[in-house]
Amino acid sequence: MANENNLIPNSQRTPNERRENARKAGIASGKARRAKKRRHESWKGLGGVNCRHRMFPFFPGICTPNPIHYDEAENERVYKATQRQRKLERDIRNLKKRKAAAEAIGDSETQELLDKKLERKYQEINAFCRANGLKRDYARELISEQVTKSRGYHSENDKNAPYSNATLESVVKKEYNEENIQQMVNDFQKQYAYAEKEHIMVLTRGGKLYNIAGSQYVVNPSEIIDDKDMIGAATVHNHPVPDGDTHADAFSIEDLVETVRLKTSPDYLITGDKKYMVEITDLTLDEDQIRELYDRATLRTFEKRIERLISDDYYRQLEIMRSLSELDKRVKFYELL
Repeated sequence: MANENNLIPNSQRTPNERRENARKAGIASGKARRAKKRRHESWKGLGGVNCRHRMFPFFPGICTPNPIHYDEAENERVYKATQRQRKLERDIRNLKKRKAAAEAIGDSETQELLDKKLERKYQEINAFCRANGLKRDYARELISEQVTKSRGYHSENDKNAPYSNATLESVVKKEYNEENIQQMVNDFQKQYAYAEKEHIMVLTRGGKLYNIAGSQYVVNPSEIIDDKDMIGAATVHNHPVPDGDTHADAFSIEDLVETVRLKTSPDYLITGDKKYMVEITDLTLDEDQIRELYDRATLRTFEKRIERLISDDYYRQLEIMRSLSELDKRVKFYELL
């Protein structure tokens, strides 16, 4: 607790007082390091970090042991494959860091060279994942310059979000009605199902159809369209996946936050050969409430995995959206064919 004695600056203390304070600080530091070591030790072994053991009540004479047996050779193969995938992800991050540095100094020639190297590396990791039955983890390929408040199609009012660079591809007059909304979604799916960058089409209540391109990680229509014009608009955007891949992520929390903030409806998502739709039926639902609901749905999804109600290779966002629509009927989530 602060008091007159321990608030005296060190420069005003006697040599003996300074030595005594240093001694006490050393003791406290040692205790903190030992406590940290004990905490780390507790993370190891059964029930520790990355432990996948499952524990159940066992009653002798009633329960029958039924252990899961793993193929050691297959386990070794998958381990080596995932380590190779981690190496490819590190290579991609390193190339992106070099590109970011080149952009900072305006070196367009180096940027162009690194873009070509990145394209080759993307092709390599896509081929490797398909050949080894792995899912590409895009989050592991991000660098700090790409980490914004949004992973989905918006940047939560951040109109200077790194790597967004929304570009207006076209804008035409189109009446807002169900037929034109479905036509927009179908056209978008044909064109952008396996696009390398995020795109969004917006059909506003005012009768305008916008086609906007973003980056590999985010597309922010608020850079092009006023927020007031987004209210009540129908939207469809994509999450990039490798060509030919069967991917099944779904709406991210950032997608839902923007849906609530702008009050858009309905909102469609195209991710590879999958198509989803979400509708928020209660216009009073705010950003904090949708985040709280998403957190609860995330926890429920984790509990399902622990209980083996869903498999280890489940698609996280898809399962969260399913749980979210079960938790609160104000969020309607549809998996469309």
